[in-house]
Amino acid sequence: MLKPGGVLVYSTCSLSRFQNEYVLGGFLSRHAENEALVEVIPLLQNQVAASPIWQPSCAEEWVGLEQHRGVFARMKCAVRLDPRVSNTSGMFIARIRKLSDVQTTFDVEDIAPLKLET
Repeated sequence: MLKPGGVLVYSTCSLSRFQNEYVLGGFLSRHAENEALVEVIPLLQNQVAASPIWQPSCAEEWVGLEQHRGVFARMKCAVRLDPRVSNTSGMFIARIRKLSDVQTTFDVEDIAPLKLET
């Protein structure tokens, strides 16, 4: 368990939105804005290697995700490291601060990816 004020870092060595944004989105959809905040990572905020996270950018990409628009807005401070300019194989990093102790139990559902509506 993480105490209020504690930080959880979710990181992968993948650029797959299904392993990154969808998993982070699933977590955030289960934790209200007053419970969890995705923060800027100070060492990476001005790096050329950091690129914006994947966001649905056209109508086709939003199919099945419409109900998650607010969740995508909350993860704007997460970071992708582009392998072409970062000297990595590609990474995704999200720094999540626990704001309150509203949810006291941890469930495997907390790490389930976003469910797409079909």
